[in-house]
Amino acid sequence: MKKTLVTGLILIVVGLIGTKAFIALFAYQVFEKFKSELAQDAALTYSWLSSDFDGVLTVHGLSVRSFDLKRSFEVDELRLSYPHYFGLLLGLPGLKQAQWDQLERIQVLGLKAELNGRDPEEWLAMYIDPRIATPLALYGCGDHRRVSHDVLREMGLEALRMDLDMAFVRDRAGTVTSSAGIDLKELGRIDFYASWAEDGISSTFGDMQWEALKLKSAQIRHVEGGYFRRLSNFCSPRVARDRQGFAEEAARQWQAAMYDIGLEPGPELVNVYRDYLHLGGALTLDFQPDSAFHIGSEAAYLDRNLAAALGVNVLLNEKEINSPFLLVRGSKFKPLPPPLPEAQERQTQVETEVFEIPGFREKSVEAIATFVGQKVRLTLAGGKQVEGRVQIANDSLIEITQWVQGGQVSFRYKLDTVDSLEVWQ
Repeated sequence: MKKTLVTGLILIVVGLIGTKAFIALFAYQVFEKFKSELAQDAALTYSWLSSDFDGVLTVHGLSVRSFDLKRSFEVDELRLSYPHYFGLLLGLPGLKQAQWDQLERIQVLGLKAELNGRDPEEWLAMYIDPRIATPLALYGCGDHRRVSHDVLREMGLEALRMDLDMAFVRDRAGTVTSSAGIDLKELGRIDFYASWAEDGISSTFGDMQWEALKLKSAQIRHVEGGYFRRLSNFCSPRVARDRQGFAEEAARQWQAAMYDIGLEPGPELVNVYRDYLHLGGALTLDFQPDSAFHIGSEAAYLDRNLAAALGVNVLLNEKEINSPFLLVRGSKFKPLPPPLPEAQERQTQVETEVFEIPGFREKSVEAIATFVGQKVRLTLAGGKQVEGRVQIANDSLIEITQWVQGGQVSFRYKLDTVDSLEVWQ
């Protein structure tokens, strides 16, 4: 009997060691695959991998060097949590194919980025749209138009530090609830909660159809944690205003900048912006739309009060703001109609008889290297257009310079993502 028990225990121990070896091998293959796929965009290294019987796979000493952002990110631990140990065993092979549906939690602990390379506003302008930086830009601070790395250094920061905690829960009603807590240390904290219709979510990240995602409700909460006091201490001496005066002027400039990009905040939202800068604390935005929001339905919100259409409730320091108003002007977002054939013909005749009006002329993308130093307009895959001046151009990439909120920044695009090229002549 004792011999049988001992044999059983030995087999269990050997089995557990075998599963640990399986996890280590498969995890190694997964991350080597990611390293290979990201090789052209980033350099990824790590120190070692570990797993525990709670179903958590941990990557220790992760380092990511982004070539586009020209900066490095150091992470103490990246943790991928499954429901239990056997869930980790069963879910790990799918992770190699970027299947995430078995994951319950992702944690990024001890992320640190030195203050060099491109800053977050440049990242937003590069990967999404330069206009998205407008609501988050710096106003009322003299010549400073954004919180750059130099500004952060003058505010006493040596590096950006962050912890990220994301969780996913599926219920039987067909809803996926996601949450993300971003602890930005000296820059405050952001918490995000959202519920999604499950039928729009793919189990494989690479197969995700973003236009199929259906957002049922969401909440964003920002706790500034003393960051606005640091910001006021930096800006107030430069504009000879106290914190209240700085907040009032920043709110006025913010309202004007929002109008320029086609958004008209009402006095309630302008006052929220002013009071949040002045008093600090916490700002909460609750979204409860009547019907699920999805990418592609943006046209339905043009020329409407976006706050009412999306069911937005605004709370500043737990006090609800009555009747928030944010109008989206369709004239800023709708494409201009093509000219009538007769009008186009008349215009062409006038141009031919008098002179050629300066404008963008379509050129071959392969000839981009001949236009270094000139103003161009690129149409990228998906239809997004980018304007700027060519700084570098070769067979694989294009670097152009743009002005974002008064600051000059450079962005790089792979040549094979450019559908068409126009040159100002």
